[in-house]
Amino acid sequence: MVKRALVFLVDSSGSMDELFEEKRKIDRTCEAILKLLMDSDRLSEDDLISIMFFHATKSGDVPK
Repeated sequence: MVKRALVFLVDSSGSMDELFEEKRKIDRTCEAILKLLMDSDRLSEDDLISIMFFHATKSGDVPK
């Protein structure tokens, strides 16, 4: 039985290549998600996890 269902929606547009505290934003995002996924105190093996990426090419343009 699934305890929780979590979806991580990650921006993969060009702006995520910008640096934040000396690392690319996309790398910081992936590190944070991996840290959470490895934390057995926060998640259980019964949790359902999905990761989705989106890449908008212009303002308001999010692919379906």
